Amino acid sequence: MLNVSILVAAHDRETVQHIATLLQDAGYPAPATASSASDAVRKIKDLYPGLVIIETTLRKKNDGVEAIKKIKKSLEVPVIYLASQDTPEPFRLARGSDPLGYLPLPVTQGELCIAVEAALRCVAAEKKLREVEKLRKSREDLNRAQAVAHTGNWRLDVRKNELLWSDEVYRIFGISVGTPLTYESFLAAVHPEDREFVDRSWQAALSGTPYDIEHRIVTGPEVKWVRELAELELDKDGSLRGGFGIVQDISERKRMEEALREKTNEIENFFSISLNLMCVADTAGYFRRLNQSWVTLLGYSLEELMERRFLDFIHPDDVPSTLDAIDRLACQEAVVNFVNRYRSKDGAYRWLEWYAQPSGDIIYAAALDITDRKKAETALLSSEENLKRELSTSRTLADLSQTLISSDLTIQQISVEVFNHARNLTGSRHGYAAYIDPETRESVAYHLTEMMGGECEIAAPDRRVAFPSGPDGRYPGLWGHALNTRALFYDNDARRHPSAKGTPPGHVPIERFLCVPALIGDTLLGNIALANPSRDFNDHDLEIVKRIADLYALAIQRVHYEIALEEANETLEQKARERSQQLYQTNDKLIREIEERKKAEEALRRSEFKFRTVADFTYAGEYWVDALGNYIYVSPSVERITGYRPDEFMADRDLLTNIVHRDDREKFINHIHDEYNAREPREIDFRIIRKDGAVRNIAHVCNPVYGEAGEFIGRRASNRDVTVQRQAEIRLREGEEVANALINTPTEPVLLTGTDGTIIDANDELVKRLGRKRKDIIGTSMYDIISEDMVLPRRNKIDAVLKAGNALRFEEGSGENWFDTIIYPVCDHQGMITKLAIFSHDITEMRRMQKDIMAISELERRRIGQELHDSLGQKLTGIGFLAEALKQTMQEKSYPEVADIEEIIYNVTDSIDHARKISSGLWSERFESYDAVQALEELAADTRNLFKIACLFNYEIAKPIKNKTVVTNLYYIARESVNNAIKHGKADLIELTLKEDDEQIYLKIENNARSAAGEFEKKKGIGLRIMRCRAAIIGGTVDAGSDKKGFAVFVAIKKEFIRNYLD
Repeated sequence: MLNVSILVAAHDRETVQHIATLLQDAGYPAPATASSASDAVRKIKDLYPGLVIIETTLRKKNDGVEAIKKIKKSLEVPVIYLASQDTPEPFRLARGSDPLGYLPLPVTQGELCIAVEAALRCVAAEKKLREVEKLRKSREDLNRAQAVAHTGNWRLDVRKNELLWSDEVYRIFGISVGTPLTYESFLAAVHPEDREFVDRSWQAALSGTPYDIEHRIVTGPEVKWVRELAELELDKDGSLRGGFGIVQDISERKRMEEALREKTNEIENFFSISLNLMCVADTAGYFRRLNQSWVTLLGYSLEELMERRFLDFIHPDDVPSTLDAIDRLACQEAVVNFVNRYRSKDGAYRWLEWYAQPSGDIIYAAALDITDRKKAETALLSSEENLKRELSTSRTLADLSQTLISSDLTIQQISVEVFNHARNLTGSRHGYAAYIDPETRESVAYHLTEMMGGECEIAAPDRRVAFPSGPDGRYPGLWGHALNTRALFYDNDARRHPSAKGTPPGHVPIERFLCVPALIGDTLLGNIALANPSRDFNDHDLEIVKRIADLYALAIQRVHYEIALEEANETLEQKARERSQQLYQTNDKLIREIEERKKAEEALRRSEFKFRTVADFTYAGEYWVDALGNYIYVSPSVERITGYRPDEFMADRDLLTNIVHRDDREKFINHIHDEYNAREPREIDFRIIRKDGAVRNIAHVCNPVYGEAGEFIGRRASNRDVTVQRQAEIRLREGEEVANALINTPTEPVLLTGTDGTIIDANDELVKRLGRKRKDIIGTSMYDIISEDMVLPRRNKIDAVLKAGNALRFEEGSGENWFDTIIYPVCDHQGMITKLAIFSHDITEMRRMQKDIMAISELERRRIGQELHDSLGQKLTGIGFLAEALKQTMQEKSYPEVADIEEIIYNVTDSIDHARKISSGLWSERFESYDAVQALEELAADTRNLFKIACLFNYEIAKPIKNKTVVTNLYYIARESVNNAIKHGKADLIELTLKEDDEQIYLKIENNARSAAGEFEKKKGIGLRIMRCRAAIIGGTVDAGSDKKGFAVFVAIKKEFIRNYLD
């Protein structure tokens, strides 16, 4: 007899009481009672009885049946109908409510007990069947879950030596399900090399050691890795009764670990043997690992480098930029082509160029020593600037020299020309050019800049300022120091100079001062004084002004000679007139003869005067020798050139030969010998030693002179001082030699070409790499020595340099080879680009290293995804099974917290789904078979399922985009944009559009977010920087902005970059 609550409902109280009495007499508990349909429904809902005995008609026809049908819509209750009618209609209506039996009224105790007991047995059987079915489904779910997780469970009965496995364990071990097993048969499946270890671990577990091991098993030809965990079950007396555990197939994880280990060993070997500086550091500023190249380059030991922060080794000027680079790395942004300087142990600094990739707080980086390249670039630019400056200065001085030599200028005009050139070439704001009056020894200036409220400014032709010397013949002040000592000097703190006397009130303060005396030999002819440029004077300024002062001295001397000659001519004419008058008075008879002679003499004098005037005032040194080699005439200019007076040459016919430089003397003597035998003009260049010991370069031209009868009567020679021109030529040659040395210094290829690509010069490194002779390379086109696919891009870069006039740095590649190339424009003296200097640095190894670092990052992402799937996902699955079992137990015991456990199960299931999707997102290998459309369609679907928002994807692509690098980075750019829109902008509508044209691929990610726009437009968010970094890898750009609809991210990728560098 089953003990269960019963409800009896009938229209007649006596009938209800009669049935209740019969039930109680039979041993059943007192039933609840009802006399109407509504009362029966209410009590069924409140009491939920185990059996309802109800009359088909209570107060209305068949209302008992209708009441049961109504209640069964929400509650499943067993029912037995009572019927007092003889017609079958009540039974026909009752069949629709699935009754368990019928009793006619009046009812006997036997009939009642049989019907009730049969109904209760039927209810119990149905309940048992439901529980069995539920257990069967639960077991099927468990088997499916274990198959998905590759995890099974087992139980060991030690006393029976019986081992029970779940279906998944059988599948893992490759044994037919249901095969009887023992501990020994389990050991037989273990790999022979691991068998002793497994048995030893199990025996240790019997002593209390945790049983959590990994080992191999052999399943036919296949070897698998499994992980086992177990808990032992002990009797009350502590003896082993059995154990329960799980087996997990970890073969895939082991294969990945082995692949990662092989890759790590490969990278480790590369790390150790690389000539580049390789390191692993952290964002706190410390090295964690370094290769031996650091010791070789900087001289420190590895311990010295790692025990201090790496900022301690960086040049102070580079610390701020290095800190900024560390901040970018801390924000997970890669740093490329970053340059700073590291201090070597000997105190010298080395230039390093960096490539760094972050991974959390860890920085993987490689550096290239570019010190030699930096020095070469700096020296080349400096040499080019020096050459340009020297050429400009030489042209200016040549123009000034030509003006002073060829023009009939006064001393005042000469002073103005000289001062203006000196001031412009040095950038001085104040100063003057003065000459020394031969009679008064005053320093006379015709041109003075404004230095004292207008009182010192002189520019009118009839005004001058004279600075007298003191009683002792010495000149005062700073300007007097140069005149007194005959020494040129400059001082950038002029007020502290020993000769400084201060300035009168209202005078411009003299801060920087330069003064050069104008000398010929020891004779002081004038000086040039300059003051207050916007920068400090330097040795170059002093050299320029010295060269101008030399020209100034020659011009002053020329003017002095012209004045002296004019006075001498006037005296000669006066004496001639007096002599003529005396002869006229003495002998009147000879008047005609005297007149004729006078006319002849006058003609001869005028002819001689003309020659001497031309010879005396020419800038070159002129002389005339007779047929025997004796000097007939020597011009005054010879003294300016040689330091010797004309009369000294007249007195010593060998003087010129003696002052010729000893290295040129034999050549000069041969020339003198030949010129007496030759009857045509001859030229020769030689050097002389001036009287003051200075060496001057002479350009010598000589011509034969013939008499009226055609006889040879001597030779006339002209000697020009070309020292300035020769020095300029020497400097130019030296500059070319320096440039050649600089070209050949770098250990990377360097080219000097014309604007059309014709090779003008090539350094030794390029000659060595090409394996050809330099003469075979020069004159050919540089496009013949680079790969065909690099020709068009190189031409475009050169066109850009020629158009902009600026140096251009870019990367170019062919196949697996990559180069960091710099093209410098080289201008002529007119500023026109005539040549191109091309430096190419091989960065193939750095690119390979970048790929290795990206591979490490990819492996780490895969490992994390695998851990999420194998560890977290399986643990969550186990928790879900336990929670489901707990729910069943709580339902059986009618705990009110069943709703809470259902919420827990829902959240666990949702977490498992999240973990799987995150794991899938981290696993980029699936992109091997994806094109861009498939990857973005999957992203849109995942977004809709995961976040429950609208996410649309549209595309207009003629040909599938299958490049893995492009597909992977497009996917992650889009995913980053989608995550930002949802996380920061709270978007609930996202649309992805993929399009293309002939040149580019476009991806647009639009959303209806508002608040995310500010973060992107500030361009400080890490999300945008990550997207731009990924876009740069595939040759693209990223822009972001807001409009009326919301916010959008625009990605543009050049197809040319994909074809050249990724396909």
